[in-house]
Amino acid sequence: MSLCRGVFYYFNSSHFQTANSGVFITGTRFDFSALFWMLLPYLALSLINLLYDLPKQVNKFRNLIFQLGLIVSVLFNLIDVEYYKFTLKRSTYDIFSFMNEGADMYTLIPQFLSDFWYLVILFIVFTSAIYFVYKKIENANFKVPDKSRDWIGKGMITLFLAAFFVIGGRGGLQLIPLGIVDAGKFTSPQNIPLLLNTPFSIIRTIGKEEIKAQKFYSEDELNTRFNPISKFKKDISFQNKNVVIIILESFSMEYVSDNEKGKKLTPFLQKLKQKSEFYDRCFANGKKSIEALPAIMSGIPTWMNDPFVSSSYGVNRIESFATYLKPKGYHTSFFHGGKNGTMNFDGYIAAASFDAYYGKDEYPNQNDYDGTWGIFDEPYLQYFSKSLSTFKEPFFSSVFSLSSHHPYAIPEQFKGKFTDGENPLETTIQYVDYSLEQFFISAEKEAWFNNTIFVITADHTPNSETIEYQRRLGVYHIPLFIYEPSVDTSFVNSRVCQQIDILPSLLDRLNYSEPVFGFGKSIYQSQEGYAIQFLNNTYQIMKNDRLYQSDLGAPLGMYNTKNDELLETNLMGKNKSLDKKMDAELKAVIQSYSEGLINNKLTSK
Repeated sequence: MSLCRGVFYYFNSSHFQTANSGVFITGTRFDFSALFWMLLPYLALSLINLLYDLPKQVNKFRNLIFQLGLIVSVLFNLIDVEYYKFTLKRSTYDIFSFMNEGADMYTLIPQFLSDFWYLVILFIVFTSAIYFVYKKIENANFKVPDKSRDWIGKGMITLFLAAFFVIGGRGGLQLIPLGIVDAGKFTSPQNIPLLLNTPFSIIRTIGKEEIKAQKFYSEDELNTRFNPISKFKKDISFQNKNVVIIILESFSMEYVSDNEKGKKLTPFLQKLKQKSEFYDRCFANGKKSIEALPAIMSGIPTWMNDPFVSSSYGVNRIESFATYLKPKGYHTSFFHGGKNGTMNFDGYIAAASFDAYYGKDEYPNQNDYDGTWGIFDEPYLQYFSKSLSTFKEPFFSSVFSLSSHHPYAIPEQFKGKFTDGENPLETTIQYVDYSLEQFFISAEKEAWFNNTIFVITADHTPNSETIEYQRRLGVYHIPLFIYEPSVDTSFVNSRVCQQIDILPSLLDRLNYSEPVFGFGKSIYQSQEGYAIQFLNNTYQIMKNDRLYQSDLGAPLGMYNTKNDELLETNLMGKNKSLDKKMDAELKAVIQSYSEGLINNKLTSK
C-alpha cells in the first residue's frame, strides 16, 4: 500500500504541496483500516484456524482470498494514479455508478490499457510479488501452540490478534472509527488524496447517505442569510430571445486567457471575447461532466460525494431552463454527440422536462464517430446548427462537446493542421476552437442568429501541466462568454461567479419576473459574487480575493487568491472577523442545500 502511495505521488506530485514522510507514515493508519476490510474473510478464517484445523480445501480458499484482496487493493490504487488527474479525489463508491452509466467505460478499457501501459506493468509486478512473497511465508514454519493441548495459549493469541485487527480496522482507539473526513486532521486539504488510499475511500462510502442534514441556523435566521429563491423585479416585458448554451468538454480558462498559450490555441475564442461579456473569474462547481449539467441547467451543484444525478436525490422534483421557458412558448432541447445514456444525461434531461434529447443515435452519419466517445465536434456542431433552424422560435437549446476528452482524437483530415499544441490535449483544444468558428460561420447565415443569446462555458477543467491549474483554485477555473450578436457589448468582468449562476443570470437578462430556484445568483444583480466547491470532504468558498476552506466542523484555511494562486500561505487567524464572516456564509448556503435535497425542496413553488 505504501508502494502504491509512492507511485501515486510520483505521477501526481505537482498536484500536491510539499509532502514529507509524515504523510506516508500517517497514511499507514488508513492503509491498515482498508486492508482489514479487504481481507476480513481471510482474517476470520485465520483466527478460526488457530483454534481448529481447517480442512485443506478451506485453507486453499483462505489463501486465495488473501491474494485476491491484496490484488484488488493494488488495482484500485493504480487506477487512481491516472484517474485522479481528472477528478482530483480518490475514487469513491460512486465509481461503480459511473461504470454502469452507459457503455463508455467498457469500450474505453482497451484504449486505457494502451495509453497507460506502465500501470499495467506495475500491476503485473505488484501482483507477482504478492504471489511469490506469500508463497514464501506460507511455507515458513512458524511456532504456534499445539492446537490439541494449549487452549489457554492459543486462546490468548487468538484474542490478541482479533483485538489487534479490530483496532487496526477502526484506525486506532479513538471513539469513532477512522473516516475519510479524518484525513483533514493530519494534512492540508491539498494533500488529503495523498494521505488516503482508494480501497479505503471506496469502502467508507458504501451505502453512505449522500449528504448530512446541517443545522447551523434557525429557519428564520437562515432565510435572512441565504435564500435559494430569486425574484427579479421587472418593469419591462419579457424578451423572447433564443438561448443557446455551448458546454465545452474539459476546457480551462488557461486556454482563453491573455497569455501566449491562450492566444495560440484558441484564436477564434480570442476574437469572440472582443465582442462578448467575458467573465474571467468563473469557476466550475465540480470536476465531473455528470456534475456540470444540473449545475448549469437547474442551478443545483454537487456539494457531496455522489453526483446529484446518480444520487438518491436525483429523483427529487427539480426545475430547469425548460420548466421556466416552456410556459413562455419555448421549444427546449439538449444535444450531445456521445452514446445515448452516457453520464445519464438523457435521464436528467427528461427529469428536467426538456422537449427533446439528441445523442449519438440520432446523428445521421455514423462515419463521423471518433471510435471512443461519440461524434467529432466539427461535424456535430454543424448538425446542431442545422437542427436549430428546424425549431420554432423562441427556442432554448444546449450542446455539449466531447472531442477535448482523453484520448483526444481528431478527424484524419485535420491531423497536422493544428501545430501549436505541446501535447494531444492542446492539439484537440485547437480543433475545438476551429469547430466553434465553423459553427458560428454557419449560424450567422440563419434567420434566428441575431435573435439569440449565446453562452459558452465548460463542464470542468482538464488535467493541466501548468501548476496554477492543478491546485484547488485553478482546477475549477473555467471561461464564461455571453455573446448577443444584436447587442454591441464588449467587456471583461472580474467578479467571482460559478456555473450555478448561469440559470438565474440568463433568466434575469430575459426579464423573467417569476421566482427562480437555484443556489447561484444573477451576475447582473450585484458586483460581489461567490463560488463554492466540495472535494475530499472539504468545502471551499471563494469571494473577492479570498478563498476559505472548511469541513464545516473546523476551519482549514484562508488564502489570498490574488497574491497566492497556489494557496501556499495559510492566513487563517490573521483576520478573525473575515474568517468568521466567510464561515457563516458557507454554512448558510450548505444548510440550505442539505435541507433542499433531504426535504425534496428544490423548486420555486
